[in-house]
Amino acid sequence: MTTVIAWLALGVSIVSLTWNIFSWIHSGARVSVRSAEEFVFQQPSKRRIVVVATNAGRLATTVHEVGLKLSATSSKSGKLIGPVVIKAGPAERYELPVRLEPGDELLVKFDDPGLADIFDYGIEPSDFVPSVRAGRKWINGRFSVGEQRVDFTNWTP
Repeated sequence: MTTVIAWLALGVSIVSLTWNIFSWIHSGARVSVRSAEEFVFQQPSKRRIVVVATNAGRLATTVHEVGLKLSATSSKSGKLIGPVVIKAGPAERYELPVRLEPGDELLVKFDDPGLADIFDYGIEPSDFVPSVRAGRKWINGRFSVGEQRVDFTNWTP
């Protein structure tokens, strides 16, 4: 009988330890990054890339920088020579750093005139890797293939 109780106590302690480890891993800020292409309704020929950073964790974090960099696969395929890194400039409507509370999203629109020149070289928005510097580390995301956004700002029917 004491052996059964000992095994039961061991099982409960293993479950408790596993739950504590899981809770500890998920207790901080967890920032996920994705990007999508956005079409401007007023100017159908204009293309821009939107980077969305979401804090899915339990604690707040601070986003210091948002950027796009050319993925290694697109540079290896010969679409463009040299590294391309685009960071959010002062033309944005808000100032970085931005504090992301749990559940908050940060949306940064990249519509730099130089981006149109890059698109002329055959680079597609899916060739860029979105990245965010939250705290001290850079977090890379991925391009959302099925997501397309439309900007209806200043549109009147």
